[in-house]
Amino acid sequence: MAFMRVLSFLLCCSFLLFPSALGAQGVVEGFELKKLAVMYAAQADSYGAHCQKESDMAQGFIVRFREEKVLTKAEDDVLVGVSSDNKSETSGILNAARADCKDIEFMLKRLEIMRKLKDVSYLLNGVAPEDIPQDNIPALNDFMPPKTEL
Repeated sequence: MAFMRVLSFLLCCSFLLFPSALGAQGVVEGFELKKLAVMYAAQADSYGAHCQKESDMAQGFIVRFREEKVLTKAEDDVLVGVSSDNKSETSGILNAARADCKDIEFMLKRLEIMRKLKDVSYLLNGVAPEDIPQDNIPALNDFMPPKTEL
């Protein structure tokens, strides 16, 4: 439970790192959007690695941006740092909390990260925010039993 609070706090704080990315309508664009994609992908990679399911989505985004030749050397370095920092921070939190891959809270947090990554991916591909398909997955928190007082 505690690790989820810490992870939620970290994710919330990560948005504070990107305040200049928010436009008048709250839409993140350009390089800031690329940083968000790498950040969420690195976090998702850490969740997968924690459950022995290796992936390297963050590196995939960086390679894609390099191939599109849309990054300066400094921007490339920033993205590599974002990837590395988010992977190690997320892994550290999960390891310290001894997170169980089958725990519902773990799965909900992982799903939340993947939903955010999906939305950022749509934006990177030029889809307008209002045209991003809504999730057709019910709010899973509603299916959890009520917490009992001890």
